[in-house]
Amino acid sequence: MNRFLRVCVCCAAVGWASSSAALSVMSSYEFIAGRNVFNLQPVLAPIPLIHPAPPKAMPKMTITGITDICGRRQVLVEISEPGRPAIKPVMTEGEQVGVVKVLHIDVERGLVNVQVHGEASTLALSSFSAPAASPQPPPPMPISSSLKVQW
Repeated sequence: MNRFLRVCVCCAAVGWASSSAALSVMSSYEFIAGRNVFNLQPVLAPIPLIHPAPPKAMPKMTITGITDICGRRQVLVEISEPGRPAIKPVMTEGEQVGVVKVLHIDVERGLVNVQVHGEASTLALSSFSAPAASPQPPPPMPISSSLKVQW
């Protein structure tokens, strides 16, 4: 009887081990169903995370001069962006430095149309005075009778 009891205990142990192994094998294949390899479940689109775009830092721009020497209109600009050193380029129409693009230069009125980050704006020369049409000659000096030129 002792031998019969040993055989029964061994069979029970083997049966228990095989059933737990079958469960572990079954659970090891469940990740396939979770991955939806065979497209049995509808595919859910991932929800994109929308982060608000940081505001664009507008550079501080100062027009320091406008010229049209030799027929080329040029503007002297001082551009200072946050976190960067100030630059002082001489720009012509259509030229772009960083995020600043010069669209049009009006020398007579002292205005410059620029585009910054895709937004157009007009800047004026701060100490602008309209040039005279022609310079006036100085008035003649009166000649007094006390001054006589001798030769």
